Amino acid sequence: MSAVTPQSARFGVLRALALLGALAGISLICVAVAGVADRALPTLLLLVAEPLLWIGLVALCIHAALAQRVDPFVLGLSSLLALGLAVRQDRPLEQPPGAPEEASPTVRHCASQSGLPTRPLRVATWNASQHPDRVAAVDAILELDADLVVVQEVDEDFVLDLAARVQDQLGDGGLAEGPDGAAATDADAPAVAEGLFVHAEGTWGHGIVVRDGFFGVCGADQHDAFGISLPTAGDREALASLTFPVIGETVLPVVSLHLDRPGALSELGRWPHLLEESSARIAGFADALGAPGLLVVGDTNTHGTFRGFHGRMRDAGLLAVPARATWPGNLAGFPTLPLYQLDRIWHGVAWEFDSVEAIRMPSDHLAVVAELSPRELDPLR
Repeated sequence: MSAVTPQSARFGVLRALALLGALAGISLICVAVAGVADRALPTLLLLVAEPLLWIGLVALCIHAALAQRVDPFVLGLSSLLALGLAVRQDRPLEQPPGAPEEASPTVRHCASQSGLPTRPLRVATWNASQHPDRVAAVDAILELDADLVVVQEVDEDFVLDLAARVQDQLGDGGLAEGPDGAAATDADAPAVAEGLFVHAEGTWGHGIVVRDGFFGVCGADQHDAFGISLPTAGDREALASLTFPVIGETVLPVVSLHLDRPGALSELGRWPHLLEESSARIAGFADALGAPGLLVVGDTNTHGTFRGFHGRMRDAGLLAVPARATWPGNLAGFPTLPLYQLDRIWHGVAWEFDSVEAIRMPSDHLAVVAELSPRELDPLR
């Protein structure tokens, strides 16, 4: 049996101190990232890398366990715990941001005319990534079998083609007209499909297609969509829009959105500001509407650890459909493991979440499809 020398004892103490120091440093970094989150570029970049950190740390733990190396295993496991407890914790509740100017009295009046949902709804969102094969992309959307589809990075012809194909599935029928000054409702309307294109960047924008329904119009000027301007870093244009699909006997306010992302390294510096302002404007708009049947659907370009963005949506009274990783769906045409939950759905308190799935599509984004059903609300609240 070998004796413990002063040198080996001193080395053991230094090794333990180094390990404790590393653990303390990792914990402080995670707490700092959780506290500052997406308000500063360094912590924002760590949030961007967060899915990769999980993969790397799990691999480190497995390798260290197989090699029977205690220190790397302890560091890796502690880092995983720190990420889970600090970075992934819920953000404290805050007062919702103020309403942007787009939440005008007309818009609020239109939202106040919307009713509570009366039937289940299948909602889908997908970024088509300017897919060159329109037929394949439309076929893929039809396979989703959704009542309401929000699709980003498409042109107007794509939306019209998709609506026509959905109409073919339903059979012939005419479009119903809404009364002046209020969102349209017509319980006796035939089964129809209608699409609405919202212009954004160049000829590209996002489209909303409703199956067995139509779009209501509202206001003295008979608007079918109200825009919410969002900031961008480059020459692109990010835009959210409020529409009023009429499904069954109910008018449902829907905010469809596509947030900006840094298109170049020079744009990274402004990204934290873009996220903070965008989330404040969308959450403030949703809170000002006060519509329990509201849906917010689209590509946020932010994954779930962006606590500032997603926390503000919760502060505005919106409930998140459980996130599913949707990007990257493929690289250079080859299927990949998606890591980021960029495409999201939120709903008001009048909805109850039933199920959600992420479905591979012919682009680098997976589609998110959620099943929602009406929730019984307390009439005294």
